[in-house]
Amino acid sequence: MKILIIGGTGNMGTAITSELLNRGHDLTLFNFENDDYWNGRTKRIVGNRNNREFFETEVIKTGPWDCVIDKICFSPEDAKSNIRAFAGRTKQLIFTSTVDAYTKPAKAYPAPVNSERKPDPAFTYGYNKAQCEFMFEEAAAKGAFNLTIIRPVATYNDSWLPLTFIAPYHGYEMRRIRDEKPLIVTGDGTSLWPSVHRDDVAQAFVNAAGNPKAFNKSYVTAPDEVHTWITYYNTVARVMGARPVTFVNIPPAQFLGFIDEGILPATTFDIVENLLLS
Repeated sequence: MKILIIGGTGNMGTAITSELLNRGHDLTLFNFENDDYWNGRTKRIVGNRNNREFFETEVIKTGPWDCVIDKICFSPEDAKSNIRAFAGRTKQLIFTSTVDAYTKPAKAYPAPVNSERKPDPAFTYGYNKAQCEFMFEEAAAKGAFNLTIIRPVATYNDSWLPLTFIAPYHGYEMRRIRDEKPLIVTGDGTSLWPSVHRDDVAQAFVNAAGNPKAFNKSYVTAPDEVHTWITYYNTVARVMGARPVTFVNIPPAQFLGFIDEGILPATTFDIVENLLLS
């Protein structure tokens, strides 16, 4: 198949790209960076998708496509651009959404795939993903393309902790556990937190690509086991041979506010530590 991946070099995208290449597909990656991770095995379009005119012109010019996988559609403007670019020009659009598109708290866990999608607008990530879903569903209903929505839970890889919400890149939590310093948790720390390895999530995308059984369907990639934040962190401490973790509890709304303000995640956590962690 001739497949376009918008963003194919990130956490999940890397695994998806590798597996599709192993299966012999003709891949083109639209990326912001010019690095060739696969030694010429993929075609590349280098650009910023926020430059809508360039993005749409290039993907139309190099299409049509059997399948488009969008890994970096985060806003309604991104969704509108996709609809302009791919309506009638791809057989299938696979949209990377999130379980945060669901209303929280859910009425049951695990949440059924058809659960209500009314996330709190204050959490812009989940709210915008839900709006993108609705826009794509409307376009698909009008015959623009066959739509597949995949909603991953938190996704980690071999170098990230399963709890990637705060600091997946810097080993922040592990350093604090080693140094016997407290960690932030939302609420009382007993919220359920599902995590899945990115290679397992990639299989959902790869198996859905070009598969008529997946057309106009939605899927959740969730683990068999779900743990609380406290359980995750204390498991890490036990594996490290460290003492049980002490926690600083903050309201979920305050935590989400830090994220929206760009304080979390960040390259350093001095601001948060000064505010909350003595």
